[in-house]
Amino acid sequence: MMSRRDLFLSLTSGLLLGIPWSVPFLFFTIFIAWVPLLLVEEETRDHPNRTILFNYAFVGFLLWNVLGSWWITQAQWLGAILIMAANSLLQALVFWSISRVRTSLNIPLIFPFLMIWMGYEYFHESWDLAWPWLNLGNALATAPKLIQWVEYTGVRGGTLWIILTNFAIFKVAETYRKRGLGSIVPMGVITVLLVFTPALMSYQMFIHFREE
Repeated sequence: MMSRRDLFLSLTSGLLLGIPWSVPFLFFTIFIAWVPLLLVEEETRDHPNRTILFNYAFVGFLLWNVLGSWWITQAQWLGAILIMAANSLLQALVFWSISRVRTSLNIPLIFPFLMIWMGYEYFHESWDLAWPWLNLGNALATAPKLIQWVEYTGVRGGTLWIILTNFAIFKVAETYRKRGLGSIVPMGVITVLLVFTPALMSYQMFIHFREE
Protein backbone atom coordinates (compact mmCIF):
# COMPACT_ATOMS: atom_id res chain seq x y z
CA MET A 1 0.00 0.00 0.00
CA MET A 2 1.20 3.52 -0.83
CA SER A 3 0.93 5.92 2.09
CA ARG A 4 -0.91 9.18 1.48
CA ARG A 5 1.95 11.19 2.96
CA ASP A 6 4.61 9.72 0.68
CA LEU A 7 2.27 9.97 -2.30
CA PHE A 8 1.71 13.65 -1.48
CA LEU A 9 5.48 14.21 -1.23
CA SER A 10 6.06 12.51 -4.57
CA LEU A 11 3.40 14.62 -6.26
CA THR A 12 4.86 17.75 -4.65
CA SER A 13 8.23 16.94 -6.19
CA GLY A 14 6.58 16.33 -9.54
CA LEU A 15 4.79 19.67 -9.35
CA LEU A 16 7.93 21.59 -8.36
CA LEU A 17 9.96 19.85 -11.08
CA GLY A 18 7.35 20.64 -13.72
CA ILE A 19 6.70 24.29 -12.88
CA PRO A 20 9.85 25.70 -14.60
CA TRP A 21 8.67 24.18 -17.90
CA SER A 22 5.07 25.34 -17.49
CA VAL A 23 5.59 28.72 -15.81
CA PRO A 24 9.17 29.66 -16.81
CA PHE A 25 9.51 32.72 -14.56
CA LEU A 26 9.07 30.39 -11.57
CA PHE A 27 12.25 28.49 -12.54
CA PHE A 28 13.58 28.75 -8.98
CA THR A 29 11.26 25.97 -7.79
CA ILE A 30 13.76 23.55 -9.35
CA PHE A 31 16.16 24.29 -6.48
CA ILE A 32 13.86 22.64 -3.93
CA ALA A 33 11.99 20.25 -6.22
CA TRP A 34 13.92 17.12 -5.26
CA VAL A 35 13.63 17.62 -1.50
CA PRO A 36 10.22 15.90 -1.01
CA LEU A 37 11.26 12.93 -3.16
CA LEU A 38 14.56 12.63 -1.29
CA LEU A 39 12.53 12.41 1.91
CA VAL A 40 10.44 9.61 0.38
CA GLU A 41 13.64 7.80 -0.58
CA GLU A 42 14.95 8.07 2.97
CA GLU A 43 11.72 6.71 4.44
CA THR A 44 11.27 3.82 1.99
CA ARG A 45 14.92 2.83 1.58
CA ASP A 46 14.59 -0.21 3.85
CA HIS A 47 10.98 -1.04 3.02
CA PRO A 48 10.30 -4.79 2.59
CA ASN A 49 8.75 -4.05 -0.79
CA ARG A 50 11.78 -2.96 -2.80
CA THR A 51 9.67 -1.58 -5.63
CA ILE A 52 7.70 0.85 -3.46
CA LEU A 53 10.14 3.70 -4.14
CA PHE A 54 9.85 3.04 -7.88
CA ASN A 55 6.08 3.44 -7.62
CA TYR A 56 6.31 6.74 -5.75
CA ALA A 57 8.97 8.05 -8.11
CA PHE A 58 6.93 7.10 -11.17
CA VAL A 59 3.91 9.06 -9.91
CA GLY A 60 6.03 12.17 -9.29
CA PHE A 61 7.91 11.93 -12.58
CA LEU A 62 4.71 11.36 -14.52
CA LEU A 63 3.36 14.67 -13.20
CA TRP A 64 6.67 16.33 -14.15
CA ASN A 65 6.45 14.92 -17.66
CA VAL A 66 2.83 16.00 -18.07
CA LEU A 67 3.61 19.56 -16.96
CA GLY A 68 6.79 19.72 -19.01
CA SER A 69 5.65 18.00 -22.20
CA TRP A 70 1.90 18.65 -22.45
CA TRP A 71 2.40 20.64 -25.64
CA ILE A 72 3.12 17.43 -27.59
CA THR A 73 -0.59 16.64 -27.34
CA GLN A 74 -1.26 19.45 -29.81
CA ALA A 75 0.51 17.38 -32.45
CA GLN A 76 -0.34 13.79 -31.48
CA TRP A 77 -2.25 12.56 -28.44
CA LEU A 78 -1.12 8.96 -28.52
CA GLY A 79 2.49 9.88 -29.15
CA ALA A 80 2.40 12.34 -26.26
CA ILE A 81 1.00 9.73 -23.87
CA LEU A 82 3.62 7.18 -24.90
CA ILE A 83 6.48 9.67 -24.56
CA MET A 84 5.34 10.84 -21.12
CA ALA A 85 4.81 7.30 -19.83
CA ALA A 86 8.07 5.95 -21.25
CA ASN A 87 10.15 8.84 -19.96
CA SER A 88 8.53 8.64 -16.51
CA LEU A 89 9.28 4.92 -16.32
CA LEU A 90 12.89 5.51 -17.32
CA GLN A 91 13.35 8.31 -14.78
CA ALA A 92 11.74 6.23 -12.02
CA LEU A 93 14.05 3.33 -12.86
CA VAL A 94 17.07 5.63 -12.68
CA PHE A 95 16.01 7.07 -9.31
CA TRP A 96 15.23 3.61 -7.92
CA SER A 97 18.66 2.39 -9.12
CA ILE A 98 20.33 5.32 -7.37
CA SER A 99 18.68 4.31 -4.11
CA ARG A 100 19.62 0.65 -4.53
CA VAL A 101 23.26 1.52 -5.22
CA ARG A 102 23.32 3.77 -2.16
CA THR A 103 21.87 0.97 0.01
CA SER A 104 24.15 -1.72 -1.39
CA LEU A 105 27.34 0.30 -1.00
CA ASN A 106 26.23 2.12 2.18
CA ILE A 107 27.41 5.49 0.91
CA PRO A 108 25.79 8.95 1.01
CA LEU A 109 23.03 9.27 -1.59
CA ILE A 110 24.62 12.33 -3.19
CA PHE A 111 27.42 10.29 -4.79
CA PRO A 112 25.36 7.74 -6.76
CA PHE A 113 22.80 10.47 -7.50
CA LEU A 114 25.37 12.70 -9.17
CA MET A 115 27.03 9.93 -11.14
CA ILE A 116 23.92 8.04 -12.23
CA TRP A 117 21.54 10.94 -12.88
CA MET A 118 24.08 12.98 -14.82
CA GLY A 119 25.07 9.84 -16.70
CA TYR A 120 21.41 9.25 -17.51
CA GLU A 121 21.06 12.78 -18.90
CA TYR A 122 24.13 12.28 -21.09
CA PHE A 123 22.82 8.92 -22.28
CA HIS A 124 19.38 10.40 -22.96
CA GLU A 125 20.98 12.80 -25.44
CA SER A 126 22.89 10.10 -27.29
CA TRP A 127 20.61 7.18 -28.17
CA ASP A 128 17.96 6.78 -30.87
CA LEU A 129 15.14 7.66 -28.44
CA ALA A 130 16.85 10.82 -27.22
CA TRP A 131 14.59 13.15 -25.22
CA PRO A 132 16.77 15.76 -23.45
CA TRP A 133 13.91 18.27 -23.11
CA LEU A 134 13.57 17.60 -19.37
CA ASN A 135 17.26 17.62 -18.51
CA LEU A 136 17.46 19.52 -15.23
CA GLY A 137 19.77 22.24 -16.50
CA ASN A 138 17.16 23.29 -19.06
CA ALA A 139 14.97 24.57 -16.22
CA LEU A 140 17.30 27.58 -16.00
CA ALA A 141 17.01 28.52 -19.67
CA THR A 142 14.83 31.55 -18.90
CA ALA A 143 17.37 32.97 -16.44
CA PRO A 144 20.41 33.70 -18.65
CA LYS A 145 21.88 36.22 -16.22
CA LEU A 146 22.30 33.41 -13.67
CA ILE A 147 23.92 30.84 -15.95
CA GLN A 148 26.52 32.64 -18.06
CA TRP A 149 29.02 29.94 -17.07
CA VAL A 150 27.18 27.33 -19.16
CA GLU A 151 29.37 28.66 -21.95
CA TYR A 152 32.07 26.55 -20.34
CA THR A 153 30.15 23.78 -18.55
CA GLY A 154 27.25 23.18 -20.91
CA VAL A 155 23.78 22.32 -19.63
CA ARG A 156 25.35 19.73 -17.34
CA GLY A 157 26.71 22.56 -15.20
CA GLY A 158 23.15 23.67 -14.53
CA THR A 159 22.17 20.11 -13.63
CA LEU A 160 25.08 19.89 -11.19
CA TRP A 161 24.13 23.19 -9.53
CA ILE A 162 20.51 22.10 -9.15
CA ILE A 163 21.38 18.70 -7.66
CA LEU A 164 23.90 20.08 -5.18
CA THR A 165 21.52 22.82 -4.07
CA ASN A 166 18.65 20.38 -3.55
CA PHE A 167 20.82 18.07 -1.47
CA ALA A 168 22.10 20.99 0.62
CA ILE A 169 18.55 22.19 1.35
CA PHE A 170 17.49 18.62 2.12
CA LYS A 171 20.39 18.30 4.54
CA VAL A 172 19.38 21.53 6.28
CA ALA A 173 15.80 20.29 6.64
CA GLU A 174 16.97 16.89 7.88
CA THR A 175 19.34 18.44 10.43
CA TYR A 176 16.62 20.77 11.69
CA ARG A 177 14.18 17.87 12.03
CA LYS A 178 16.64 15.79 14.04
CA ARG A 179 18.61 18.34 16.06
CA GLY A 180 16.72 21.62 16.09
CA LEU A 181 17.29 25.13 14.82
CA GLY A 182 20.69 25.79 16.38
CA SER A 183 22.39 22.94 14.55
CA ILE A 184 21.57 24.08 11.01
CA VAL A 185 23.80 27.18 10.95
CA PRO A 186 26.93 25.60 9.36
CA MET A 187 24.96 23.77 6.69
CA GLY A 188 22.76 26.81 6.21
CA VAL A 189 25.79 28.97 5.42
CA ILE A 190 27.04 26.37 2.93
CA THR A 191 23.63 26.26 1.29
CA VAL A 192 23.44 30.05 0.92
CA LEU A 193 26.91 30.11 -0.63
CA LEU A 194 25.97 27.26 -2.95
CA VAL A 195 22.89 29.11 -4.14
CA PHE A 196 24.31 32.60 -4.55
CA THR A 197 27.98 32.14 -5.50
CA PRO A 198 27.37 30.70 -9.01
CA ALA A 199 24.59 33.23 -9.58
CA LEU A 200 26.78 36.19 -8.59
CA MET A 201 29.68 34.91 -10.68
CA SER A 202 27.37 34.61 -13.65
CA TYR A 203 25.93 38.10 -13.14
CA GLN A 204 29.44 39.55 -13.06
CA MET A 205 30.20 37.77 -16.34
CA PHE A 206 26.98 39.17 -17.78
CA ILE A 207 27.51 42.82 -16.87
CA HIS A 208 31.17 42.77 -17.96
CA PHE A 209 30.51 41.14 -21.31
CA ARG A 210 31.67 43.16 -24.28
CA GLU A 211 30.72 42.09 -27.78
CA GLU A 212 33.69 42.06 -30.13
